[in-house]
Amino acid sequence: MPKYQKYLGWGKSMEIINKIISNSHVGGDPIGSGIYVFSSLTNHDCNNNCTFWTEKSKLNLAAFKKIHKGEEISISYINETYKPK
Repeated sequence: MPKYQKYLGWGKSMEIINKIISNSHVGGDPIGSGIYVFSSLTNHDCNNNCTFWTEKSKLNLAAFKKIHKGEEISISYINETYKPK
C-alpha cells in the first residue's frame, strides 16, 4: 500500500487522484501532463467558445467566438479534430 493511502485512506486518495486527472491537460514537448489552475476553471461544452493548446510548459487559451458578459468560458474536453467513421 502506498504511504499516501495509509494516511488518507483509499476513498480520499482516489478522490484526490481523480481531481488531478480531471483537471490536467496533456500536451507539450516532450509529451506530458500538467495542472493549469486557470483552465481548470473552464467547463466542457460541445459548442465551446474557446480552444487551448500547449507550448512547452505553457497552456494557451483563446476565444474563437464573441463571449458576452456573464457567459461561461468553455472548452472541449475531447479532441476537436476527431471525426468518427
